Amino acid sequence: DRVANGADSHGELLPMNQLVIYEDRPRRWEAWDTDRDYQEQAMRVMSAAQRITVTKRSPLAAEITVERPLGSASRLVQRYRLLAGSTRVDIVTDVEWHEEQKLLRALFPCAVRARRATFGIQFGHIERATHDNTSWERAQFEVPGHNWMDMSEPGLGVAVLDDGKFGRSAKHGVLGLSLLKAPNFPDPTADRGHHRFTYSVMAHGGDWRAAGVDAHAEQLNHPLLGAMVKSAGERAGALAPRLADGWQAVTVSATGAAHLEIAALKPAEQSGGMALRVVEVRGGAGVATIRWGFPVGAVCATDLFERPVEIDGFEHDAATGTTRCAVRPFQIITLRADIASAGIGS
Repeated sequence: DRVANGADSHGELLPMNQLVIYEDRPRRWEAWDTDRDYQEQAMRVMSAAQRITVTKRSPLAAEITVERPLGSASRLVQRYRLLAGSTRVDIVTDVEWHEEQKLLRALFPCAVRARRATFGIQFGHIERATHDNTSWERAQFEVPGHNWMDMSEPGLGVAVLDDGKFGRSAKHGVLGLSLLKAPNFPDPTADRGHHRFTYSVMAHGGDWRAAGVDAHAEQLNHPLLGAMVKSAGERAGALAPRLADGWQAVTVSATGAAHLEIAALKPAEQSGGMALRVVEVRGGAGVATIRWGFPVGAVCATDLFERPVEIDGFEHDAATGTTRCAVRPFQIITLRADIASAGIGS
């Protein structure tokens, strides 16, 4: 096993989740911009914790809560949560934010040497340089991204996940996540007050695809919720048909290197059918197989406006409720299915 934390010039390990407050006075568009020289005025949060308590200890989860003052007038509570069987540590954060022209970031020094880092975006990912060899790379001191970023080398990788923070960085072995701003223009009260958000750190074996970093980010943003429900017939006291154990409205799988996700299942724009949208999110090609969990008749491929189009390798077997087609890297596929007479409403 390897240690994921980076080290200083003396070989001392550096902690992850270093909170740093920066002077944030952009020359233009204060509420939106972050200038390149913001790092010149940094103050690491070194205030002693007012309270550290074990708030959860069970076979299913463990949690440590840390409370401390933050900046000149703010307060921070962070719950470090580890679930049984999970490879990530969730940092559930509550902040009473009352700073002025400040930027709060979390830094994660990593023991990873990589020329490029990977950032999640909608329906895929993008790679960016971790060094500053060109003017373009120097301009990427902060970049946009969705839900996750990862820095990996063979044998070790570190990912930072979040539930709604969009400014981030990956430079010189340090992953950084921008958490809060405090602009005075155009609204001097912007972003002040209470905030709750969660971000996570996840170490893995060096391949973010194999580790399922994007899947963990999806779980963080859309956790599984359980609920007990009764059908209308059961509420009325009558016996009602029940769905078979494990029933799913749609099941999607793929061969080859393709990795598919369901983006939408909704009523079609034209009445009487359903529209399914699946996307390839990891840059691989293969053959997609869609198995419908309800009776469908004709199925056709469409564009985003649900106008019929042709796609490679398309075939539909109405008898088995199975549709197949070829899928390219990052392809978005939309299918329109007519509900058979013995369909959902029967």
